[in-house]
Amino acid sequence: MEKQRRVFEIIRSRVGVYQLADTLADVLGISTDAVYRRMRCEKELTFSELCKLCERFDLSMDDMLLTNNEKGSSNVVLFYNMAKYFNPLLYIEHLRTLLNEMKRIRAAEKKEMIVTVHDFPFYHYSGFYDLLCFKLYMIYDLGGVGFMSYEDFCSRLDKNEIMGLLKEIRNAYNDIPSKEIWTNRIGDPLIAYISHHYKLAGARYKAMSLLMLNQVKEVVKQVETDVGAGRKDHGTKAPFELYVCPYPVGNTISVNVDGKKSSITSLTAINDEVFSYKNSFCTDLEHWVRSLLSRSKLISATNSECHYYFLSIYEKINEVIHQIENS
Repeated sequence: MEKQRRVFEIIRSRVGVYQLADTLADVLGISTDAVYRRMRCEKELTFSELCKLCERFDLSMDDMLLTNNEKGSSNVVLFYNMAKYFNPLLYIEHLRTLLNEMKRIRAAEKKEMIVTVHDFPFYHYSGFYDLLCFKLYMIYDLGGVGFMSYEDFCSRLDKNEIMGLLKEIRNAYNDIPSKEIWTNRIGDPLIAYISHHYKLAGARYKAMSLLMLNQVKEVVKQVETDVGAGRKDHGTKAPFELYVCPYPVGNTISVNVDGKKSSITSLTAINDEVFSYKNSFCTDLEHWVRSLLSRSKLISATNSECHYYFLSIYEKINEVIHQIENS
């Protein structure tokens, strides 16, 4: 029953203890007394009940199948797939998964997050719904999994719920000390896709394309402000450092929470984000990320590289704006 006990420990750590039994009773469709028997391991969970818990509370197979000892010694690395946002109807579930992870990190006494990106991280899109929708459509379109138009795609999204979740994610992120590793090509995929989409769609997307590009500039300005302050949310929240790496980097979030490691990694350029709590894998990934840090340049308000770095980003955005305005 050790694994069953671990299941409930993980759920409790993610959602808290307030009305936990009532919540589990609703999920499993059983009485609270029956829930307590399962929590005390007096009654074994059925496979169907386990599946319901995994789906509702975003439990990974890594959580379920490996004990702490096995996680340290096994060569098996199991991932939790987060590639749900190809389906616009399921993107909200993807955001809920990320929010639960951010809350878990924020609640810890000792925490650190190191992020490597080739495009602007998702939490920087808070407050920019149009840009977020376009980014999601870009992922959907390049994934080759459907043929919806941009308008049809956006009509299936719940704006209020998505922006509410993204705001919560951003608030949690603001309380987590973190370092981000960007490159000189940051934002290139998104900027290039905006330009490409405009060329294909023509004049009817001109105003929208210009709006997207100006919102990209606002995202960059927001980060530039945090870099200048050395802290998030205009200098009022957790410490923040930005590094520029001369080498290509993928999308990775390496997390250290009270000495326990986890990671979120993209297996391809545009999708297939996966969670892992496998200690040996996450430790290796953390070593790789810290190696990148040691080879990267810290960008801060006190060095000239800061001004020129952000200027170079604005210049490539303005170049595309100029091309569209004069087309």
